[in-house]
Amino acid sequence: GASLFASIFGFGDAVIAVPLLAVLFHFEATQAAPLVVFVTFFLTAANAVADIEGGIQQAAGRWSTSAAMIGGAAAGVPIGVSALVQVEPWAIRAGVGSFLLLYGLYDIFGSESEEMPASEEAKLASVATTIPYGFAAGFLGGAIAEPGPVAVVLGKARGWSPPTLRAMLIRFFLPVQILSLARFNAEGLLSADIVAQGA
Repeated sequence: GASLFASIFGFGDAVIAVPLLAVLFHFEATQAAPLVVFVTFFLTAANAVADIEGGIQQAAGRWSTSAAMIGGAAAGVPIGVSALVQVEPWAIRAGVGSFLLLYGLYDIFGSESEEMPASEEAKLASVATTIPYGFAAGFLGGAIAEPGPVAVVLGKARGWSPPTLRAMLIRFFLPVQILSLARFNAEGLLSADIVAQGA
């Protein structure tokens, strides 16, 4: 189910997998999030290699946008992981549920934007407005293992075509997953048991 959801919407493994791990296998959120990131990291890496070999990443361009998103995420991931450890799970679920509801409404009722040219995205003002999206996505990546919704909102606002959106998500997810795994490890959440279950 998680892979089908992710294939359709461009993200979503964790939206399905984390609750399932909690309900079916009684995983705590602090166990489920690192496990999901660990597993999806390898899937994302395989997709990234295929995209690079197929020239998809090169065709997508927008490297300054990606750098700004990753820079914002680098600040957001540690705060998200801290929230995962310190905040009550119900509060995180309520916040994420509210965000996903708003995202769904935006996706249904929001107007389609015309695609912003890559040259326009490279301008300083566009790069600066990208950083908060990266921060918010990094926060969600650390807190619930799902940086996708915010990144998709950015792509929709800039009118990215489906191939560009997919390439940008993969390019963004891989560093966020690396940052998340490093932070999970620093917090003692990436245990040998989690790695063994994900392997």
